Amino acid sequence: MQDKKIHVKLVSLSFKRGSGVGVVEYTVRLEKAIIKYDKDIKLSTRELIHRKLYDFANIIYKNYKKPDVDSPTKRIPGKPQIIHYMDLNVIPFDLSLMASKGVKLVCTIHDLDSRRRIFRSSKLSEHKNNVLKNISNLFLDKMIRSSYKYGVKFAIKKADHIIVVSEKTKEEVMKYTNIGKDKLSVVYPIIGDNFKKIKVAKNKNKIVVGHISSYLYKKNAEALVSAFKRTKNPNLELRLYGGKLPFKINDDSRIHYFGHVKDKDLPRVLNSFDVFVFPSKWEGFGMPIMEAKRCRVPVITYKKGALPKIVKAHTLQFKDEKDLTSILEEKRWEKVDTNSAYKDTKKTEPKYVAKQIDEIYHKVLER
Repeated sequence: MQDKKIHVKLVSLSFKRGSGVGVVEYTVRLEKAIIKYDKDIKLSTRELIHRKLYDFANIIYKNYKKPDVDSPTKRIPGKPQIIHYMDLNVIPFDLSLMASKGVKLVCTIHDLDSRRRIFRSSKLSEHKNNVLKNISNLFLDKMIRSSYKYGVKFAIKKADHIIVVSEKTKEEVMKYTNIGKDKLSVVYPIIGDNFKKIKVAKNKNKIVVGHISSYLYKKNAEALVSAFKRTKNPNLELRLYGGKLPFKINDDSRIHYFGHVKDKDLPRVLNSFDVFVFPSKWEGFGMPIMEAKRCRVPVITYKKGALPKIVKAHTLQFKDEKDLTSILEEKRWEKVDTNSAYKDTKKTEPKYVAKQIDEIYHKVLER
């Protein structure tokens, strides 16, 4: 009996769960959702960088712990019907593209970061006098910008369909490329069912302000730290999670750094916050914000930050550092409608996203 399932190969830098890297988390969540909810798909995967090398770079640069959960997808022999690139940066490194004749190509675009400097030093950076660090940042920045530029050109010319993670990214893609509407679909990244409101033991005398990110330049974490340091309330506490800090915090005993948090622990950490502050300058989507929304934790965002409308909706927006200081002092986030914020996340649920992806795959094959 002929197998009627569609053979789809997902291509990414890594498929290891718990990496803490946004694009990889996007990948593994999508893989998991397709396996669980889409029985029409026969899934295989391909990593473009050896795991040990990827883990080493991840640990050294981001200060993350080594991910220890492998992809559940088994290798499948034979040519796939669809190759789906999880990020345009991986395309230049896929040498097997030459053997992909007759295969439909789908690409995901998260944002057009190639137009911006990704690893630019922040004003509080402790590496400003570190020549080696600056050289490595410039090299990484140039490599990523170059690979992304090639990936965009490839997607315009070769891709049968392009998935963008937000309406904002769709607008950017249509503005800076000649890709038509019929070739684009907006599909939000998945926010897992494990993100929900749960009871967490809290110190009633403390007001916990939380932040989780990679601390790259665009995350704008220095604005949060500067604003927090100007607050006078001794009961305020700032908890920082994620990548290695590019600035010092030991001049304020109310600020604490906890490092990388595993994906399975994220809901508990988010629920431990009284408010989640995400002051990013730009994001293709902004998964941490939507994760906090699903946990019904009020969120503060940067008014000038280029974030999708659905992500920025029902958050409290600060204008500048002085305004953020006032918001924290006055606890203005308590007026945020967390129930409406939760409703913003409905289209990020795994089952909903898996259905959208299935429809796109079938549509591509029908062309």
